[in-house]
Amino acid sequence: MVVASSTEFSKALASPASVVQELFEQQQKQSSSSTSPSPSPSTGLVRDVQAHFDRLFSEADARAKISPLTGKVLKEFFEADRSARPTRLVRWRCMIQDTNMGDEVTPYKLRAADGTWKSALFGGANNGIVTAELDLDPSNMASLTTMYGVSLPGQTDWYRRQVEQPGLSEDAVAMLQLDEAALPALPGVDLATMKRKLPTKKGFGALLKLYDEDLAEALRVANVVDLVGILDEGVPPTSGWAETGAPEHALDESNATSSQPAIHVLSLSPVKTLQDAPPKQGNDAADRGVLLEAITRSLGGDSLSAEWLLLSLLAKIHTRKSSNVLGSLSLNLSHFPSPTSPSSYDNRLPSFFNIISHLLPLSVHQPMSLSHLNEASNAFSPASASSGGLDAGRLQLIDGTLVLLDETSMDEGQLREGGINNIRTLSTVLQTKRLAYAFPFGTNVEMDVDLRFLVVSNGKSFLPLDVQVPLDAKDPARLYSSGGGGRGDDNEAVAMLGGAKADGLRAYLARSQDRIVGITIPEPISEKIQDDFVESRIKGEAQGKPRMEQEDLVRRLNVARLIAASKGSHTVEWDCYREATRLDEQRQERLARLQPSVASASETK
Repeated sequence: MVVASSTEFSKALASPASVVQELFEQQQKQSSSSTSPSPSPSTGLVRDVQAHFDRLFSEADARAKISPLTGKVLKEFFEADRSARPTRLVRWRCMIQDTNMGDEVTPYKLRAADGTWKSALFGGANNGIVTAELDLDPSNMASLTTMYGVSLPGQTDWYRRQVEQPGLSEDAVAMLQLDEAALPALPGVDLATMKRKLPTKKGFGALLKLYDEDLAEALRVANVVDLVGILDEGVPPTSGWAETGAPEHALDESNATSSQPAIHVLSLSPVKTLQDAPPKQGNDAADRGVLLEAITRSLGGDSLSAEWLLLSLLAKIHTRKSSNVLGSLSLNLSHFPSPTSPSSYDNRLPSFFNIISHLLPLSVHQPMSLSHLNEASNAFSPASASSGGLDAGRLQLIDGTLVLLDETSMDEGQLREGGINNIRTLSTVLQTKRLAYAFPFGTNVEMDVDLRFLVVSNGKSFLPLDVQVPLDAKDPARLYSSGGGGRGDDNEAVAMLGGAKADGLRAYLARSQDRIVGITIPEPISEKIQDDFVESRIKGEAQGKPRMEQEDLVRRLNVARLIAASKGSHTVEWDCYREATRLDEQRQERLARLQPSVASASETK
């Protein structure tokens, strides 16, 4: 249904700057007639503007009518003549990559050529206002915080399209043939390059202008937000501002060489879950079976590895107490062969990864070749080493992202300083579930992360991982897509999971992941598990088997929780623990066949 052009809603869509100006004029009238204390003019206007746009676009259906920020939108914006650009309202789901690009002081209002006062906030200063009068009275100034947002690192194609075109089915989205126009070359590309070491496909970055101080202070790096704002261009705050003390109230030709896409934020809300709330009920048993079948085929018929892989996709940290972190399940699929025609070590993908990327919102393929690790531009850890603020790191990712580390691409050679630092960063993240951000003056700040790591390797991975499962592929030709030197079963499998079936499996994975945190173990089951573990350890020692340690019990309990979640249960029953024990024993039997001299269970994890 088309909204009439006379409504507030359609006016905000068509001309957001004029709505800001109207609210400014209303405030001017009210302040001149009011005798009661009021907040500063700029604070009052920011509050009124945010409340107005929050009210208009609080519902998902209303937000969906706003143009999403895409490469095509940016291309059209920057190709248009600057003097003739209409203000454009956009919506964008992005990750906060840098929270401290700088603070600015800007005029609250400017006098136009016709003598009237105009709002200079939310991009008003760049809307062709010509003025010979600049009132530097502190009461007529406003402060804002500039941050940097980027397209969600590792967002998969289906998820990006779902965010841009909400409410459409998989089949409908496929029919749209959306324009994937790339961001045109801009003078300020250097900043974008520094900010986008992130593994982002078809993505871009933009300066975010936030006028609400409380909102800005609440945001953290790697937060995901949905925002509505006015598209503009701007320059990053520079040291020159601090030296001159002069507000940068307009974008002129002298600083156009460093211009960047910018968004004046009108409304912003944190994204707590990446996918819309999935149906509470679903056929979990059927969905689990379909997904296991597809993964098993892509792993050359190895059902045991498929079970472990599925469980690793559901893992989520549920407990953090000091250095004790529970819930993760980093997986090493060892004895994974390299492709028969490794024409490009860093770009080939195992078939199972293509299937997973068809179902998960965020997935990243991280090559582990020496050339990639040593490359200075591929730093894993974020660092503030440049004038452009915080340089991105390839592990500056959103919680829940699946990271495929491909050690089969590792070749002979020497790790240089950059590669050594990357391996050290990766090992620390795997062990502590924290990522270090290097800030100026030798300050390092560690941030909690919750990433899902999956490693494929020819032998045992050199990284500290939770579980190793040797691959036993009956049909190795299915392990790689056609571009990677194998027959490639992934296209067939993806076709099997297409359309409504894919939507159902995505909902299944989201439901199962959501259950993890709330999984409980009834007291009688807990006692039974403890007794069984003690009995199994005594029996194993009598049979000359490797001694079971406490970490074996912790691992099996974690796996039992994941099995329960994957089957739609909120509690760990005895059958779940027995199945976890079976999977662990079968995995260890494979390892024992490959490592007959293994002395303890802890070495076969």
